[in-house]
This record gives sequence, C-alpha cells and structure tokens, in this order.
Amino acid sequence: MLNALKKNPKFQTRRGPVVLAILDGVGFGKYPDGDGVRLSNTPVLDSLLKECPNTRLKAHGTAVGMPSDADMGNSEVGHNAIGCGRVFSQGAKLVEDAVTSKKLFAGETWKKLIANVKEHNSTLHFIGLFSDGNVHSNISHLKAMIEEAKAEGAPKTITLEWLKEQFHEGWDRIDSNNSAQQGVFYKQFQRRFSNWTEALQEFRKVAEQVTTEPITEYNIDEVFLSAIGIPRTMQGNPENLAKFISDFRYKLLDMLAGKVVVGPDASHFSFEENTVYQPEEYPLVERNWDIIGDLVQRISKSGVKELTAFRKRSLAGEESSGYQLYHFSFEVIGSIANIRKLVADIDNAIPANRVYLVRSVSLYALNDPAEALFSQESTLPQDFIDSLVQQEMRRNAAVKTQTTAVPAVRGRRGRRQVAPVMETPESTTLSSEEMQVRRAQAVKEFEEAEKKKKYFERFGYGDTLVGGSDECRAVIDVDYIMQN
Repeated sequence: MLNALKKNPKFQTRRGPVVLAILDGVGFGKYPDGDGVRLSNTPVLDSLLKECPNTRLKAHGTAVGMPSDADMGNSEVGHNAIGCGRVFSQGAKLVEDAVTSKKLFAGETWKKLIANVKEHNSTLHFIGLFSDGNVHSNISHLKAMIEEAKAEGAPKTITLEWLKEQFHEGWDRIDSNNSAQQGVFYKQFQRRFSNWTEALQEFRKVAEQVTTEPITEYNIDEVFLSAIGIPRTMQGNPENLAKFISDFRYKLLDMLAGKVVVGPDASHFSFEENTVYQPEEYPLVERNWDIIGDLVQRISKSGVKELTAFRKRSLAGEESSGYQLYHFSFEVIGSIANIRKLVADIDNAIPANRVYLVRSVSLYALNDPAEALFSQESTLPQDFIDSLVQQEMRRNAAVKTQTTAVPAVRGRRGRRQVAPVMETPESTTLSSEEMQVRRAQAVKEFEEAEKKKKYFERFGYGDTLVGGSDECRAVIDVDYIMQN
C-alpha cells in the first residue's frame, strides 16, 4: 500500500482552489527556432510566468517513470506523473523490469502458452507493437520473449529452410521413379499444417512476383516443390513439357507486346519447336525458362525497341568452381541510354536473388553515316520524290484547265457572254511503269534546278549525317550463376 502524501510544513500555501492545467506541447525546449509557443504572441502565459510563483519540471525520462533519460515518453506519461505528484514506473519501465527479472516468464499466462505450443507442436505467435520507441513497446522485449521461448523448448519458427529440411527428410527416402509414393507423401506432408491451403495461396502471390511462369491451380504444387529444391519432372510426359514451353513462350511474347518488337530469330527464345528432350532433361528445361523469363522481363522494362535474336549456349550449362553457369546471348536494338539501362539492371539483379555476370556488350551501328558523308551523290527520300511527282501532275492539270470564249447570244442589254469550258484533268492514278518514268523525270528536273541555287540553299544542306541518332544494335552476353 502506498502512503498518502503529507503536507510539507515549509510550504506556504495560498487560499482558494488549486487548478492543475497540463498543456500538451508547451514547454521549455533546447531549440527556440522550432518552438512554436516561444515564437508566438502569448500574453496570458507570459503574465502568469511573470506574476505567479512557478518552477520547471522534467516531463521525460526517469523523472516521469521511463526506463532511461533517453526515452521521451508521451503526453499520457507526463499526465500520470505530474498528476499524482510522485514518480511511478510507467508501462515501459514495468515491462522492462518484468523482462529483466524474468517475472514475466514466471506468470501463469506465459506458462500456459509454452505448454500449449509444446503439446500440439504448434507455432507461438507474438501480436503487438513492434518498435524501439520505448513508449508503448520496445523491440528488446520481443527479442527477450523469443529467446525465452526457444530456451523452454517451443517449436522452431517455420521458415523456408526449415520447411525444406522437413520435406526432404521424407522425400529423399522415396525412390525417385515411384511417383505414386511421392504423391502420397506430399499429401501427408500437407496434413501436418492446418492452414496449408491458405499458405499455398500466399506462396503463389509471392511466386508471381519473382517468376514469369504462368501459375495456375494446376501447376501451383509443381512450382512450390521446385521452390524447395524438388526437380521439375513434368511426370516424364512429353505433352506436359510441350505445354509448359508453349505457355511460357506465349506469356513472354505477351509481356513484350506493345513494348518491344520481337524478331523471328528471337520469338522461340532459343527453344526450337522440333527439339526432342529426354525426361532427365526436363528439370533443366524448366530452369532455363525461368532464367529466360527473368531476362525477358528486364528487356521489356528497359525501353529498347526490338529483340532481334535470343540464344543459349547449352541446356545443362557449365560447371565452374562449385557453381553452374548458364550462358545466354541476345540482340536488341535501341538507344545507348536504354541499352545501358538494360545492362545495369541485369548486372544488379542481386536484390531479386539472381546473380548475373555480364560478359560483354558489343555495339553495332544500324547504318553507316560516314558513307553518306563522303558520298558524291545525295539520295532523295522516296516520299520527297513522290511529292515532286504529285506537284508536276497538279501543274499539268491546271494548265489543261482553261477558259475558252465562244459565240453567244447577246443578253438583254447587249452584253457579250462567255461560257467556260473545263477540260478533264489528267488522272492522278498511274501504272507502276508510268510512275517510275515520272519519278526519274521529277528527280532530273529537281537536280537541274538545285544546280542553279547557291550551295547553302540546296536540298539537304545542314542535315546531320553523323551523330544524329544514338540507336544501335547491341549483342549482350551474360552468365546466370547458380550454386551447385
């Protein structure tokens, strides 16, 4: 029991009621430039501080019951301490003391929780705030509870590595050719988890973010098993493999549609339709497509205009110092900036848990501007030549359209009337042979006219021949690196 506060005989009291007014946000800070109250016009507050007895109190740290002076607390903490007239340990301090002294773990609630998870081999969940603010929570308290639960023998947290370990412990004992027994084991493994269906759907959401393979209810189990290290066998069925390749291919083509033009040498992504694969190669096919899908996804986001070729060196890759290297080469057309963006994206794929080594980037010009620069003959654009032909035909039609005077009956006032006679203009539709002749004639007349002009008035003067475009063809060689 706490003793009631006693009056200090040395304190000279005043008559009348006492009002405790706690003003949130009002205080004496270290930095006046950011103190809105100090910078404001506060005549009432100024007069109270000047005319009435006053003192200063600490409203943070140990003075208001927080674990340390580094803890600022909050308004509730200040109200509680100031209102009661003495220092009481606040919630953060009480929990800190309970954790440090292990009183928390001696309580009946904690004992029941640990006993329950051990009995049912279930998971211990911690629900609450998670921060280091030390006002309503502190991360050190959560760490202490996790360590204590582990020390008392609570089941391990389910991680992907733990799941792999548990699954392979039973799976590896089964004959790899006995698909029926593997299926039975997989069903039994699922029954160990009451929320398997929900967890598998959550896995699907994550998988769709890291792989380009179309994931459906029919292949979700295969994708999951592949994620925990079970080779993708497609049940040894060539039709299943063909469907896998076809679905993956169309998914990638759809990804590139409207963004990147795909050339015929790239549309199959190095997997020719007539290639026959052996059942032992099926897992390698799936692995290659996973890598190809990631590369194509990066190509689609790079801004390049065309994907003209896509090749792989070998299906099985190459072993090097404990790693497996899968080599790919592809050709794209785009600006230097977009090609640079693509290469940088591939080179920095580690955050997505993928490791590439960009072997080389070879750049080739789409045309030879130097040839045009030193050429003695200038080449007129085809559309420009066609416009010259159209101009000539319009001029000829205008000449043939003329007004001819003919005798006419005099009007009522004796004026002579002239009737216009319009001849049919030449048709603008010509045969291909006639158009070729017209084009040649138009070019000849244009060049003769150009010779009579000053050099700086001639067609094409001042055009950029070199450096006008930075688009080029790039051949990019990369290695995808996996640990054996």
